[in-house]
Amino acid sequence: MSFFRRPMLPLLVMCLAALLMRSPAAPAESSGARVLVGLISHQPTPGGSQANLRALEVAVRASVKSGAQFVVLPELSTTGSLSAQIPADQLAAEGVKDGPSVRHWKALCQELGVWLVVPILERTQAGRVEVALVLLNARGEIAMVQHKTLARTGREDGAVSRASFREMQDSVVANGVRVGIVSGDDLRVGVARLANRGAELVLAPSGWMKSDADPWRDLALDLARENRVTIAAVSREENAPFNGVFSSKGSAAPIASGDNWTVVPAALATRKWAVPSAMGLPAIVPVPAVDTGSDEIAALGERLFYDTNLSANGKVACATCHDPEKGFSNGLSKGTGVYGRTTKRNVPTLLNVAFRPLLQWDGYASSLENFAKYPFSGVAEMNFHYVDKVPTYLRRQASYVAQFASSMGVKEIEFEHVASALAAYQRTLISAESPFDRYFYGGEPAALDEPAKRGLALFQGKANCTQCHRIEKEAALFMDFQFHVTGHGYNRDTGLFNDIGLGSISTADQTGMFQTPTLRNVALTAPYMHDGGLATLEEVVAFYNRGGNANPRLDPMMRPLGLTVSEQADLVAFLKSLTGSRQYRAPSVRKAVPKHSVVAGR
Repeated sequence: MSFFRRPMLPLLVMCLAALLMRSPAAPAESSGARVLVGLISHQPTPGGSQANLRALEVAVRASVKSGAQFVVLPELSTTGSLSAQIPADQLAAEGVKDGPSVRHWKALCQELGVWLVVPILERTQAGRVEVALVLLNARGEIAMVQHKTLARTGREDGAVSRASFREMQDSVVANGVRVGIVSGDDLRVGVARLANRGAELVLAPSGWMKSDADPWRDLALDLARENRVTIAAVSREENAPFNGVFSSKGSAAPIASGDNWTVVPAALATRKWAVPSAMGLPAIVPVPAVDTGSDEIAALGERLFYDTNLSANGKVACATCHDPEKGFSNGLSKGTGVYGRTTKRNVPTLLNVAFRPLLQWDGYASSLENFAKYPFSGVAEMNFHYVDKVPTYLRRQASYVAQFASSMGVKEIEFEHVASALAAYQRTLISAESPFDRYFYGGEPAALDEPAKRGLALFQGKANCTQCHRIEKEAALFMDFQFHVTGHGYNRDTGLFNDIGLGSISTADQTGMFQTPTLRNVALTAPYMHDGGLATLEEVVAFYNRGGNANPRLDPMMRPLGLTVSEQADLVAFLKSLTGSRQYRAPSVRKAVPKHSVVAGR
């Protein structure tokens, strides 16, 4: 009580001083924040990349001086036009990682402490030229690259290629908010995908012309309202009506402007549900902007997850293959479904699955909600069709009807409600704060033993595991969200892959490619690889040490590592240090809902 008897004026002065010392541009660390976005308009001089860089830099500096925390450059603002008169081999294309303009912007971001979206022409290793959007963080590092899908170049020689429609789109935590990037031409599809990945702010460089003003401005406003996100869009043309920040409340007025730049406040929609993250993972767990979920919905999803009645024989639930005590895998090479049928591939963990943009080994499922339907309908899994059988069963259970109504306000249960509940539950399956995290992010030298420390040095160095299983400064998902050919499953006698992976749902040139799995909690999820063909971590390390299985499509990154026996043991020790502190168990008491317990009239 003595606190309340103290004079209040000194306390108020201290609080006021603390507020004044805080940077006026610092955003809140939670959803519903207000950030400032700098929008740069610039008509480039074709072939005048240095002059373009200088002009753009002046505008970036001015917008940052006026408080911008994020700055967006318009499409091709550095390289100029894609006129058909310029031969394909003379296009001002560069590499994303080491190109001259990217190096220039990296240095500027580091100097100014600003996040910057730079669209460039990228020349890929295969010789293709694509429009790439590069998001640089305030340290001058590449936080994300997104390639343009709808390449409106007008070139007859096809020199500029369209990116793959299956390229992953994700959001990243930037200045305490989740941010995504997308080309203006890809806005219609990209905004919805990014909103599903938890994006609160979408930065959209475009090449729109003033003649496009009405449709593109209206589209941006409609998408912002429909997806509950804020969109910051800019084109090369100054004072175009679609240059601005759009939210569910309309367009925002600039707070500062210059010759070819404006700074616009972006008020972000408040998220009603937040999933707690953990040390070593991104600070904000992606939650869809529209269907945000709740603890009650997640509890409903957990109940569905363990219900064996949602299968053809009444004996298989989601938890049958995704056993919480086995890291939400099953300890077998394949999944086991109804009537003893086995799945095509190994069961991946669901721990930290909220951070994955695409699900399944081949990335076929684009979201957790989309993913839910496949196990229900899979003949080798639950064989209980998601459109008719799942809702029909649930509508007949009085307790389910009551729980859907109380948690989601649902009067007539449809599968979309089931998918939302299951997705909400799976987003809560967070596991980190491992010995590695306490050592690497928590500053605890004793959290790792000496073999694991040596293994970490090998992981980042000689073994170069981080080229696919990335470790960032603030967080580590141990994934690169890419597809690779390791050669596992390649039959040298036939010259064929036992499982063609991504090639089965895409094109032949992606045969044998599988998505990089996370390594978090990897000690819990044996056996390994897409077919469960490697039984132990020791076998996995030995496989990569010999450079995988040679084949015509082997990823160039696959090469013999030259690790000694003791070094391989150290690497395994490090992998075992990635087990999170939070472990899950199946509910101790869970009564199956009697099938005869029906709602009157149904």
